[in-house]
Amino acid sequence: MSYSSQIDLSKLTKRNYEKIFLKRNPFPSTAIPEDLPQVTVDRDNIIRHFQSVISSLYQDSSSSITVLVGGYGSGKSHLLKIFKFNIFSQLYDLTPATLPIYIKSPGTSFLDFFIAMIDDIGKEKIELVSKRLIKKYINNNLNEVTKHFIKGSIKKEDNILNMDINEIFKKSIIIDFANDFIRYYNPIIKNTELLAALFFVSHPSYNIYAWRWFNGEKLTSEERKVILVSGEIEHHRTAYTLIKPVMLCFKEADMKNLVFLIDELEKILLLSANYRSQYQDDLRHLIDDNPQNLCMFFSITPPEWRKISEQPSAFTRRLEGNIFTLDDFDKERIILLIKGYLHYSRIDGYKDEMFKKVISDEKIKESIDYEIYPFSYNAIDSITKQTGRLSSIILLCRNVLDYYLDKREIYNVINEALIKEYLIGG
Repeated sequence: MSYSSQIDLSKLTKRNYEKIFLKRNPFPSTAIPEDLPQVTVDRDNIIRHFQSVISSLYQDSSSSITVLVGGYGSGKSHLLKIFKFNIFSQLYDLTPATLPIYIKSPGTSFLDFFIAMIDDIGKEKIELVSKRLIKKYINNNLNEVTKHFIKGSIKKEDNILNMDINEIFKKSIIIDFANDFIRYYNPIIKNTELLAALFFVSHPSYNIYAWRWFNGEKLTSEERKVILVSGEIEHHRTAYTLIKPVMLCFKEADMKNLVFLIDELEKILLLSANYRSQYQDDLRHLIDDNPQNLCMFFSITPPEWRKISEQPSAFTRRLEGNIFTLDDFDKERIILLIKGYLHYSRIDGYKDEMFKKVISDEKIKESIDYEIYPFSYNAIDSITKQTGRLSSIILLCRNVLDYYLDKREIYNVINEALIKEYLIGG
């Protein structure tokens, strides 16, 4: 018996996935879905619905709400991230743009919702909105802008419209410039604090203060004074009053359509009745205030969906209509899933006959599909018996693939016997 805390790491070896015609282990190492998911399988009804509502959003600005109901590990988060990836890669660069926003958890109040929204959008996109609005203000108010330039900083030949915003900042009296920017947009946006922070988020010296303000962080009185804000985002009511002005800023910057992808809606059930009721009202008002240009997707587990449904409210009535249930994966879905993950990690030039050269048993050689090699069909039977949950399938596939690489001198392929051995002692 050893009592030492020392663990021998001297014999670590790097697995050679190229031996099985892979560049890497293709299956994610945790149950948390990738930020850029590559594979989705047989969710045709949901995907067709997603295509339909996004098409309506883009073509005639129709808003919609969808609820995905599924157990933990059923692939809800995976789908939401696939939706985000496809919107961002195909619709974000259009004019007007469609902006997807993934919210990992609604948290305990609208303040958490707002901070999660800003975090997912990110500093780069907030700066882009800022610069577009500043440029738009300059283009529409050239005479006013020239009044803010420091005397002697502009030459006759300078073209202000083509000037970089940072260069304009350097040559301007910033406070006057910012105040006129705020006055120009306030009749539309109706929130001077937001406009001030949005203006300064583009400033090379003060953007850190503005970004911290957007994230609800504490600022000193001097820091707030620099970016012309008097308060902070520290209460759910403050966050709620900001959501509509923020969305108006996006629209002014040609980001007309927003798609909220809200995961783990069940977390609101952890709140006390009063807090939950308030939060549900806030979400309901967000829906009601945006009959156009907004799609919302929620995910929730079946027991919690039943609890919410059994207590009718204005919020739950808004959610009824487009409910999609994610059932467990059967054998055919698991085959497609494994094929998909293996496909994206295959070595270049992988062909049907290549895997047969490394298998000695002729019976096995003829019974294996090259698209699922090194998995056999009886291995997939074994996986199907173990679990139908997406996250569990992916983790099991990852682990048995590594286990197989360590046991290749014994096993030609990943089969039922190997999986049994892994589950017992692997």
